[in-house]
Amino acid sequence: MLGSAERQLPGVVCGAFAQFVSRLQHALLTGARSEAAAASLAAAYHVLEWLATRPEPDVIKAVVVEIVENLACEPPLLAAIKTHRGQAAGQLYDQWLG
Repeated sequence: MLGSAERQLPGVVCGAFAQFVSRLQHALLTGARSEAAAASLAAAYHVLEWLATRPEPDVIKAVVVEIVENLACEPPLLAAIKTHRGQAAGQLYDQWLG
């Protein structure tokens, strides 16, 4: 859990969000499936896509540097994330890969 000072740092919040997405996706891949976890993960992907479509350059930079980079994980988990993320988030990921 983030402390109040940490919640004031966009990079820390974005990194924690990426870890949250990874943990939820991993739990669903390993059989710990629940309706609540699935709904939370769907909402998280919706938020990621919303952030990836923002016009503000600082938001896009945070998505790439703090979220996309932190979602680079083991192949089965990354494959599941790629399947569920939105188009804009996918484009940012592809740009990050170069």
